[in-house]
Amino acid sequence: MYKLLLIFGIFFIPKISACEIPLGTYSAMTESEYTLEINLYGSNMFEFTHKNWWSGDSGIGEEHIYSGSWECTGNKLTLKYSVETITGEYKYNSLEVPWNIKNDSKSLEFSSVKESKGLISGWVFWPSEFLRETFKDL
Repeated sequence: MYKLLLIFGIFFIPKISACEIPLGTYSAMTESEYTLEINLYGSNMFEFTHKNWWSGDSGIGEEHIYSGSWECTGNKLTLKYSVETITGEYKYNSLEVPWNIKNDSKSLEFSSVKESKGLISGWVFWPSEFLRETFKDL
């Protein structure tokens, strides 16, 4: 009887896919007057930081930090916080930078919901280390 249950469990119970998304900091490519950043922590918590400031060197600006929880299965990431619940996909994208340099990397892509951009939805977030490395000589 136990062997039958073991065989049933191996072949017929759906497998839970491990998370393929590394923990760490992810940044969106934005305009020069604001930044968008997601930090994924090992406790299944995340922080989303949105900073903006007046153009020029005024030093005047705002910073908003949102906290919430995340769930991951395979390459799918769901973020839940007070403003929205949004699901993104960790997949290869190309980043074109000046002088026709083209780098490929996996990034978190959050599809726009109902054709409107939310705080996170509609943006692509790149691993911050990848962006630092890509732009270090520019």
